[in-house]
Amino acid sequence: MRISWSEDYAVIFMDKLAQNYDKRLVALSEVAAENHISFSFLKQLAMLLKKHGLIESKEGIAGGYRLAKNPADITLLDIISAINPNRSLTMCYHGLNGSTLKCPKEDFCHPKTTWQKINQEIFAKLASVKLSQL
Repeated sequence: MRISWSEDYAVIFMDKLAQNYDKRLVALSEVAAENHISFSFLKQLAMLLKKHGLIESKEGIAGGYRLAKNPADITLLDIISAINPNRSLTMCYHGLNGSTLKCPKEDFCHPKTTWQKINQEIFAKLASVKLSQL
């Protein structure tokens, strides 16, 4: 399983917010500059994280972003799922390309159960790592 740039940058952004939890709002431009991430790309990630209730924002000159929850209550799986909700090792685990269509090979696919177990173990590990532990 490879973590995408989007998922990685989202974790970096969330880690920065966790470092400033209960201290101050963090500007996207600050995170973008510090980590050499495109501002517009980071803004798209922020919109997804906000949509999933992980962050809050305040508009204006003194505005910025902050975590919507305590860092101890946010997992790596929460962050990755906000960016890529249909994440899995194989397409068959969540349907073809994230759809609800049944894989045409599902009825005779012997490795399917093994792939499902591996997916579950990876998801469990990501769910066990809290943002506060980074």
